[in-house]
Amino acid sequence: MEISALVPAASLREVLERFASYWFEHLRKDHADDPLFAEVWAQAARDPWARQAMTGFIRDGASLIENALRIGQETGLIRPDVDRHAVATLMYATMQGFFLLWTVNPAALDPEKLTRPWVESMERLLAT
Repeated sequence: MEISALVPAASLREVLERFASYWFEHLRKDHADDPLFAEVWAQAARDPWARQAMTGFIRDGASLIENALRIGQETGLIRPDVDRHAVATLMYATMQGFFLLWTVNPAALDPEKLTRPWVESMERLLAT
């Protein structure tokens, strides 16, 4: 699934379900046996040069989510009082947390069990 497949959607729930599906598919396809990205995270905790690179990566990822939230507000799917930056950071951190769990123990990360509660919590946070 390409990120562009997330929209248009009939509802906020549909967008969130597509986003979760996209993320879990990304983990399965792109990080199935790839501990390198986790090593980059670890290196960023130790070295300023890696921290600077990861800071840019994090900023860019959260910015994409923040932009999607802005569009959601403009289309009326998301409440206008939602702090887009805070929610984008929260969503990005959650997705990276899923990545770390996947890296350490893929069997413990069951997308079928996690998608519904994640979507429902995001929907309660964002819905108009």
